[in-house]
Amino acid sequence: MTQRSASWWNFSSVELATLVDSSLSICRVRIRSTRLKSRTARPLSAIRKSESTSRGHCERRSYGHGAAPQGWLAVGMLTPSRPPSHASMSPLPPDLRWSFLLTPNASWFESFAMQLSGPDISILMDHEDDKPTAFAWSSRHLSDLATPEEVKDRATALKALFDGAMYVYMPGKYRPLQLGELYDLDEDRRLGYLGEGDPLVAPFSPTSIAWRYRPSVSPMEHPVSRWIFLARHIDVAKHLLQFLGVNGITWISLYAALDFLKSNKADAAALAKASQAQMKRFTHTANNFSAIGPFARHGDLGQEPPQNPMSLDEASKLVLAAVRGYLEQLVIEAMLSSQWEAKLLYQGW
Repeated sequence: MTQRSASWWNFSSVELATLVDSSLSICRVRIRSTRLKSRTARPLSAIRKSESTSRGHCERRSYGHGAAPQGWLAVGMLTPSRPPSHASMSPLPPDLRWSFLLTPNASWFESFAMQLSGPDISILMDHEDDKPTAFAWSSRHLSDLATPEEVKDRATALKALFDGAMYVYMPGKYRPLQLGELYDLDEDRRLGYLGEGDPLVAPFSPTSIAWRYRPSVSPMEHPVSRWIFLARHIDVAKHLLQFLGVNGITWISLYAALDFLKSNKADAAALAKASQAQMKRFTHTANNFSAIGPFARHGDLGQEPPQNPMSLDEASKLVLAAVRGYLEQLVIEAMLSSQWEAKLLYQGW
């Protein structure tokens, strides 16, 4: 185990109990806030999540709002803080202001949260002695909004993209997570559960086009972050993820996903590494009331069902493989790595 000084990591004006595992480069931070009481932590007057608290950077700084915002921390890989001399010339993304409590429904979620990196979605983790890890879902795209109703709508739209990306990333395994109580991190107060918002509003902050980032929050390392970042630049990616995220995995939504690919002249069979016979078996099953009843795209048209109807599990794996291949094709065509590099505060790292 290796311990670094706070000044080396640029942890100014903040008292932290930090444990660094040098073999994994993981920073675990225990804090005491208005809610958390950790026997191993030293007191902390206030914290705020900076742009660099995602994978690749670990930084905390004080601010003047008084009470600490619940002690939610992003846990990620450490790199030294080396701000460029011209950083003030480019706007950093705003600090996280709003978060929603999450209750994960799968054992894999904590490791997923540890691996997720990117500028658009933040999974916050709250470690407390002898208690299960608590999670919150947040985004800097919410920070410029003033009212809970506005936050609810944009979060719903952004969460649809997140859910769509998760369906593609974990076909057959992902079950959507419900956004729980809204929390105002600036004011350190709960605002309760607000219900579902409008998924049709713009999911990204209009100011995000001018944001500049440190390399540590790259979206390119994780597929979910990569595809959401792609959706900021390519409308078909946004619409495809939105459709899947809003509707879930059904015969109708899977067929619609193929419509997106077909209208953009993508070869679904080649992208899925499947045969044309497999694709025809899918479409025959999806369209046939005699095969899947009320789940079919059409009513009873008197058509013969396929001899070997496809199961929804088979269908989702087939179609989502094509969608994944198409998204990665768009990543290349859009030169997304170059798009990301153009948004960095400084080059050559």
